[in-house]
Amino acid sequence: MIGRGALVLGTVLLLAACGGSEESTLPVAGVTELLGPYQAEPYRAFDQGLVQDAQAECADSLQGALTVQPELILADGRGGNRLMLIYAGAGGDTAECLVRIDPNGIPTVDGAGSSTGSDPAQLGPLEVHASSGGSASGEDSWSYLHGNVGSEIGGVVIQLADGTGITASLGGGRFAAWWPGEVQPTRVLGFDRAGNQVANQPY
Repeated sequence: MIGRGALVLGTVLLLAACGGSEESTLPVAGVTELLGPYQAEPYRAFDQGLVQDAQAECADSLQGALTVQPELILADGRGGNRLMLIYAGAGGDTAECLVRIDPNGIPTVDGAGSSTGSDPAQLGPLEVHASSGGSASGEDSWSYLHGNVGSEIGGVVIQLADGTGITASLGGGRFAAWWPGEVQPTRVLGFDRAGNQVANQPY
C-alpha cells in the first residue's frame, strides 16, 4: 500500500454510514450486496454479523498499531467484494482496514494501516480535511481516501483524476471511500445538509 499517512499493508442496522444523502434508499448491505458490482454510492448500513466478522479479522492486523484500543466509527461498503472499516483512538490516532468478502461471507484482510496523531486541529463546521489515502497495485488493485468533516457537512464527493466522482461514506466526524484501480484523487468536495457545495480541498 502506498499513499499519505503512516500506512502498512497488511439483518441488524449498524453504522449508519450515509453518503451524499441521509435519505438514501439503498438497502442494508449483507454478503449478497457486497458481492455485487462496485457502485459510486455507498450502502448506508450493514449486517451486524458481517461487520463483526470483519472486525475480528482486522484486529490481528491492527494489533499494537495504536496506543489504545481504537473504536470502530465508520464502515464503507459499495459492492466490489470489499468492506472498509475506519477506527479512531486517543490523541488523533486513526486506523483503516480493508477486507475482501468471499461468497461464503468470510472476510480476509486486503490491507490495514494506522496513523498516530493524524487528526487536524478542530475543523470549522463546513470544512473537510483529507488525512490519509493509499492504493494497492496488481491485478486486483484498489485505492482509498479517509478524512475529517465539520459538524455541518452533509455529504462528501471525492473527485478522481479521470473525472470520476465517488460519494464518500460519512459517520463519526469522518468520511471514507474506496474504489477499484489506482486512479488518484485530486479534490475533496464538501456539501452542506441542503446539498450546496461549501468546500473544495485539493488533494
